[in-house]
Formats: sequence, structure tokens, C-alpha cells
Amino acid sequence: MGFTILDFQVGITVAARKYDLSSATPFQTSDVMDVRPVVKHSVPSCSEAKELVETGKLQLAEVYAIP
Repeated sequence: MGFTILDFQVGITVAARKYDLSSATPFQTSDVMDVRPVVKHSVPSCSEAKELVETGKLQLAEVYAIP
């Protein structure tokens, strides 16, 4: 089992054991324990929510502005 571009887009958990990394095939299919997607951004961004927050900040600043 060779490493391809897929390996950079998913997280692969392999069994804990000593591997001969100098071998042509150090990993076997049975060594793969889990495959998970790599999540780079877990917080969704909503433009409407950002606008509401900014509007709220401006309104609070107006209310608490020193005359």
C-alpha cells in the first residue's frame, strides 16, 4: 500500500508496531486502523451573522458613547 495524494487529504491511523520504513512496502492493508477526513476549518462562517454582530457593536458604541 503506497502513499498517494489521498493520504494528504485524510488522516490515516495505522497499527502501533515497528515498521521497516526502508522496505519497499512497509505498510500492509491490515495495518490501517482508521481513515478520517482532515478538517481545516470547523467553524462555519455566515456573512449575515457577522453583519449582525457588527451592527450590534455599533449600536452599543452609540448607546455608551461619552457625550
